[in-house]
Amino acid sequence: MSMKGKKIVLGITGSIAAYKAAILIRGLIKKGAEVQVVITPAGKEFITPITLSALTSKPVISEFFARTKDAEHSLLHHIKQFTGCRHMTQLLPPEKEQTQYPLGMARIINAKEVLQLYASAFPEDEMQLEVSDKQLSVNNGYYYLCNGKCMYSTERLPGAHIPMNISELTGRIFQALQPYMSLMLNK
Repeated sequence: MSMKGKKIVLGITGSIAAYKAAILIRGLIKKGAEVQVVITPAGKEFITPITLSALTSKPVISEFFARTKDAEHSLLHHIKQFTGCRHMTQLLPPEKEQTQYPLGMARIINAKEVLQLYASAFPEDEMQLEVSDKQLSVNNGYYYLCNGKCMYSTERLPGAHIPMNISELTGRIFQALQPYMSLMLNK
């Protein structure tokens, strides 16, 4: 499938999956796409902007934050011109009285640590989980949350377990946080 003439903005955040961006960029360019990389400060901990710039032959956009509305509009206008986008939508977190929209992306990398943090934050929650993760088998197993602690075992613990994959677990843990995206570019 040819992607000739397509302009793609690739956002990279602080996740171990950021290292795969180089492979993705190479594949997109090989198919004829023009790629512009936007990276968060946390993303730079996993892959350097120099590497990304060398692959795309473009400078990497790494600063998103502005102190004033004028600076923010100027930055967004610059990004729009630089990427060639004809339409840009900025989505902000909703106010308390506005409808909440589930936007953004989250993925649990270390289920043991996240569930321990969750158990500590919500000691009243008690549950037994059977977690499956096709990408990170280290997360597979049985988790028991009780009294602010999380126990883990590769062996099934007595009692009824709630089976869920890592995506379902991520949704359950982060649903209350209502993650959002602050910038979306549409071509």
